[in-house]
Amino acid sequence: MMNCLGVVAEYNPFHNGHAWHLSEARRITGAEGVICVMSGDFLQRGEPAVMSKWARTEAALHCGADLVIQIPVFYSTGSADIFAHGAITLLSATGVVTDICFGSETGSLETLQDNLDRLFEDAGIQDRIQQAIREGLPYPRAMSMALDGNLDHHSPNDILGLEYLRALRKMGSSMKPWTIIRAEAGYGDQQLPESGSIASATSIRAAMMDAFLNGADAFPDGADAIAKVVTPFVPEIMASLIRTEAIDGRCPVGWKDFASQVLTRFRSMIPDEVSAHRGVGTVLGRKLLKASWANGTVREMAESVRSRNVTWSRIYRAIAAVLLGISTPAADLLARRPGYGRVLGFNEKGKAILAAMRERATLPFINSPDRAWPSYNRWVSRSREPFEPREPIQWPGMNRPFPDEAAFAADLQADRKASGIWSAALANPGDRSKAGESRKPVMISTGLVKGN
Repeated sequence: MMNCLGVVAEYNPFHNGHAWHLSEARRITGAEGVICVMSGDFLQRGEPAVMSKWARTEAALHCGADLVIQIPVFYSTGSADIFAHGAITLLSATGVVTDICFGSETGSLETLQDNLDRLFEDAGIQDRIQQAIREGLPYPRAMSMALDGNLDHHSPNDILGLEYLRALRKMGSSMKPWTIIRAEAGYGDQQLPESGSIASATSIRAAMMDAFLNGADAFPDGADAIAKVVTPFVPEIMASLIRTEAIDGRCPVGWKDFASQVLTRFRSMIPDEVSAHRGVGTVLGRKLLKASWANGTVREMAESVRSRNVTWSRIYRAIAAVLLGISTPAADLLARRPGYGRVLGFNEKGKAILAAMRERATLPFINSPDRAWPSYNRWVSRSREPFEPREPIQWPGMNRPFPDEAAFAADLQADRKASGIWSAALANPGDRSKAGESRKPVMISTGLVKGN
């Protein structure tokens, strides 16, 4: 079996820094194959993806990835610990990943491992983190304070890297971790640099949105303008995909496109219903509900509840949880492990990796949710309660019963719902099927792209 590297990503959108990371990670690990687990329609900071997961998958496959698997939305929209747990569990469940590599601000695995040792060996650190969170501090700042400032809360990739390492240790995983210092641009930089070819995904998204809002929404000239502004900072294939997606009205997507869905969802609820969603709680829930009636956009709604101790990420994750229906019962069920993996795309080498996974995987990895629904429907009809334990499903193509059928059903249902909500925000109904959940995986073979 080939030496296989695992990478956790969002690629929102795929840029030159991502391409460099894939190339460098493959070089230092000596990997023969690369599996990326990637967020789908909604991301770790609670935001909708700027363009479809299919376009982002295609760019990744052209620029160094061999197989792309979707992180279920329950994990992709979670806090750093939830996101890391879901991503690392998926990579482990493939049964073929030997190494993982992530970017970080320090670029020092030793520093991160030292902090991890403190988290595991000093029981008081976890107590201090939880106490700080109860007092209103965001998780990154709470962790930084608990570690006596040894981890900068302004270094989100270090914090995420620490969570990857913690997940590996808790699982007792044999996957070997590596880290690479981030290339040039800082995570979250708001402006495109005046020189160079590396920019943060945040600044690229902002530039795309500015071009769109400042009159570049007349296609195809507007699509050219959107692609042109980011061309120095993304691979050629990504620039081409941005232009194509913009012409078809599938890019750039942002909270501006979800006002009707979000406001309708909140306004149809009572306070207890809002607060019952993951990461919301009574205080923030009541503020968000009040804000939904007083404002006309999601951004205005978020701004009205923003405070020193409530980060943008927490607010948008809370809004996403309500929009997507990620409630406490579902969160409790899915906190253990993902229910499945969705294959978004692969090349010839990725096809060989999938063949090896059929013998080794400990979770089902599916190409199309449509083919999974018959088993799901037969199973769910046997019970009135959606999260009750049920008899195991014998998964086609696997030599053993699926170990956690309740998580499978919940993840599958949540991902289809998230895809439907994201697609419904597109301006042209005719283009929604091209971005939706029923698509086949992207296949890269001899220069041709299939899967539409």
